[in-house]
Amino acid sequence: MTLIEAEQYVDRLIAMRNMESRSYQCIGYLEYVNDNLENGETKSRTLDHHRQRISQWMYQLLDALKVDREIVYFSMNLLDRFLSRSVEEHNIDNYIGGSQYELASLTSLYIAIKINTNQHHPVHIERFEKLSRHKFTKHDISGMELVILTTLKWNVFPPSPAEYVGNYLSVLALQGSTKLCEKIMDISLFLTELAVCDYFFKVFKVKRKTMKVKLSLRRRGMRVMVIHHHNYNNNHSNQRNRSQQQM
Repeated sequence: MTLIEAEQYVDRLIAMRNMESRSYQCIGYLEYVNDNLENGETKSRTLDHHRQRISQWMYQLLDALKVDREIVYFSMNLLDRFLSRSVEEHNIDNYIGGSQYELASLTSLYIAIKINTNQHHPVHIERFEKLSRHKFTKHDISGMELVILTTLKWNVFPPSPAEYVGNYLSVLALQGSTKLCEKIMDISLFLTELAVCDYFFKVFKVKRKTMKVKLSLRRRGMRVMVIHHHNYNNNHSNQRNRSQQQM
């Protein structure tokens, strides 16, 4: 890997991080439900459980359809950010229970598949009407689609975990160890899929968002020698210090 290639990957990571913090933030809407609504604690737990079930159902569905599993990330990203914006606009009550949450979830999947799959095989809204067992009509889905897209101001292309992982591995340049890179890639993508199902990781906001990538390059061979990535809060830092003291 050359110095120019390494710098390009670092620039991509920084650009992705800036894009994420600028246009794709997600606040803790379950905390809002828990603290501000009547029977909020019960509603919050129910919604969290429902969210997990929906994301797992999406993975099963896409596996059956032989569609890229990464679509689930984009779908849940749309749904979570939509609910976050609903908190800010004080109308989350409309979506935290019953059929409207199901409609928003189904529509998020419809949008994600439509904009992230091969356009030579267009997605037909009638299929989603059938997926809902005709609980929702195509007019319901298209109407919710417009609501979600308008609420999110048409920001529908967030950086994906796979992109982050791919760029990190490219920067690391593990001295030609292709098998090791593939293993790290597989494990990392598996863990990111698990994280998609967990609300905590989806809306987690560190107190100090920093990403400092420090590269030490040898002039001969131009290989990446050191990379430090810091993205943590005070709790993580304290936990690491305690572990070191115990050792």
